[in-house]
Amino acid sequence: MARVPSTCLLTLIAVLGTVSLRAADDPSTVPPAHARQAGDVQPLSWLKSGKYAVLQDYYSQQQQRYEAGSLSDEQLYASVRQLYENSTDNEGFFDRWVEAYPSSYVAVLSRGVYLYRMAWAARGEKFIRDTPTGQIEAMKNYLSRAQPDLLSSLKLTAKPYLSALYLLNVAMLQGTASERRRWYEQGMAIDPDNVLIRYRYMFSLRPRWGGSYEQMQEFLRKCEAQHAPAALLARLNMLIHADLAEDAMSGADTQKTFDEWQRVLDLAPAAGEEPSTEALIGFTRAAQDLNRPTDVQRGLKLLEGRDPKDAWSAGRLGWIYVQAHEDEKAWPLLVRAAEQNDPWAQFVVGKGSFDGLPALHKAPNQQAGLPWIRASAAQCFPDAVRFLAARGEKPSAECKRRSNGGREWWAALIPAAGALLTSLVTAWAAASRKRAQAAAAPARMQYPAITGIIGVLVLGALLILAAFVATAGNGAGRPVVAGVFAAFGALGLLLILESVRVWHVLTADGLEFGRLLGPRGSLRWRDVTRLTYSKEMRWFRIETASGEVARISAILTGLPEFARAVLEQVPTYAIDDSARGVLQARAQGPLPRLAS
Repeated sequence: MARVPSTCLLTLIAVLGTVSLRAADDPSTVPPAHARQAGDVQPLSWLKSGKYAVLQDYYSQQQQRYEAGSLSDEQLYASVRQLYENSTDNEGFFDRWVEAYPSSYVAVLSRGVYLYRMAWAARGEKFIRDTPTGQIEAMKNYLSRAQPDLLSSLKLTAKPYLSALYLLNVAMLQGTASERRRWYEQGMAIDPDNVLIRYRYMFSLRPRWGGSYEQMQEFLRKCEAQHAPAALLARLNMLIHADLAEDAMSGADTQKTFDEWQRVLDLAPAAGEEPSTEALIGFTRAAQDLNRPTDVQRGLKLLEGRDPKDAWSAGRLGWIYVQAHEDEKAWPLLVRAAEQNDPWAQFVVGKGSFDGLPALHKAPNQQAGLPWIRASAAQCFPDAVRFLAARGEKPSAECKRRSNGGREWWAALIPAAGALLTSLVTAWAAASRKRAQAAAAPARMQYPAITGIIGVLVLGALLILAAFVATAGNGAGRPVVAGVFAAFGALGLLLILESVRVWHVLTADGLEFGRLLGPRGSLRWRDVTRLTYSKEMRWFRIETASGEVARISAILTGLPEFARAVLEQVPTYAIDDSARGVLQARAQGPLPRLAS
């Protein structure tokens, strides 16, 4: 294949920026090492054909063999995975199995597992902040129905190991760190020599689930002290380095990305498993970026025969093949990712079709390329939006809003106003908090008393300036300037009102909060679906499943108690990464740097 023409596709892709990481990863989709499904049984077929007696006999035997020690926890888990299918049509089959055997451990457990899996299917793979509220609500509905079955199953057999495993899974989706610890410890008590509960708990300690690398390393050392199998220790170590690699990828640290993925590949033989496609993609791309041809060839050789189905892997593997000048392998992967609605791949495929790809004997075809580019632009992919704008096609209102940081035109004034007021609040409030004085009760969050005084001074000073400007002459611009001063003076009035009306009370499981206007509200931490932090406005914004919204200023008293309650009780997936960093710092006690 000619090399020179292929630079057309290479150049196109090279300008599109860095790779994005996948948003969600369901731990129960990762099959355990060495687990093999038996080829002579068809549990899903038995379920759908109503052969509940056969199904009951098969899974009862599996559980009995596990409890007798002739079946490992991985093998038991693999047998349950044979029932995995994300279909709402299957719920009735599980219900009828339980109706036929209401006291059966395997029947009740299997229905709980099905409902847990459907929760993941309902949630989808996007970041929680990008997931529609309806999907979050559907996920919560499935989890609320899965939990009773899983809890009930704990009492129906001598060693309900899988019940503890899936309750740990549920706690990862909607639970606290203490809940996850509880189910890990129960699983260990049931089966001290297990593999999966340890692996899953390590999975839950990753930073994206609210843990830390220090916790992961500490847990690895604990497993080493317990003389866990060498293969398991290697798998746990792989998980740490894979997560570090993904962090390095998102931070555009190519050398660290390469080093961490290389460590994952080196650990794979000891773990007794093949490196994941994601690991190979990350390693090979980093090697290409670092111009390490030997390692590139190693990665390409290991990738040979891999046929990823998800959009992320297909698109990024296609990119790697373009870099390696293997356009014939790249194009089908890019098209597959585009068909799965990946906006980056849609633009690549659309632009390639629009301009033509001589290396693939594709002539320019605007009619074939434009629909792909428009599909990408509909998701506000910047390159697609700019391409269409150059052709006279205006971006959607949603894309305009995003390009403006998600704010209306008037919102651009808010940071300036905030800076004007908080520069005073910062210095005075911080000084007053350093002086020895009676503090508010830890459960109550309120503005320092100095805040209202600042509001009065700002209001008075700016209103005086407005009056002076308005009467000091007849310049054409004076009314406008006076109006601006008056408007900022009104912000001082708002600060006074906030210092009086806006205060909050921490409860055992949530928050009672005040508003500037309207009645007070309340929320439970477990119902929070999104928590973000605005550096410009210096406040936390909390959204709940019912649509309730609360804003918590970073200059309130009681902030450390608030931060600790959030980190302990709010579902970890709901906390934005930037907010988590601020919360972790505040939980230790130091005051926020409002002026930074």
